[in-house]
Amino acid sequence: MAGGAACGNCDRRSISERADRRASCEPKGRGAAWTVFVPPNPPQGRRRSDEGPPPQAARQAGRRLESGPAASGGYTVKAAVLRYRVMAYITGVVLMILCFVGIPLQVAGHPAVANDVGVVHGILYIIYLVFAWQLSRRLRLATKPTVIMLLAGTVPVMTFIVERWITHRFIDPALAGQAQPAVSV
Repeated sequence: MAGGAACGNCDRRSISERADRRASCEPKGRGAAWTVFVPPNPPQGRRRSDEGPPPQAARQAGRRLESGPAASGGYTVKAAVLRYRVMAYITGVVLMILCFVGIPLQVAGHPAVANDVGVVHGILYIIYLVFAWQLSRRLRLATKPTVIMLLAGTVPVMTFIVERWITHRFIDPALAGQAQPAVSV
């Protein structure tokens, strides 16, 4: 069994025969090698009945493949909006502190404030980018508003302006559309 060779029970047998003899293929003693059983791939055209519909059929039927609280669209959009707004305001405030306090102090000879606040802004901006991207995908925004929303964290005060613009132009209509009843009697 040295060098990873299979035991005598599994040599030159089909996969199904190896499965039948798997119990006898366990290592004997200390330092013995294990024989690895790899099940065959299921046939390509068959699916188990308990697996549900194939992903293409679920998409064609208009059903979402998610389950749990995230399956209801309102919850995920509202959560994405909240994350985006919080990070937009935090990133905007830290950028204003960096530009209007840190940079003047750096020019005056105190570079520590600008360095520390700059690092904090960099980390927060990366988090802001992730949350803004998630929101833009949930709202299915076009390229131009997505780019504007992502770059807003680089210009002082711009995060506040873009957040209000995105809210009035895209978020409010999306949330209002979800709040309406699906069937009116």
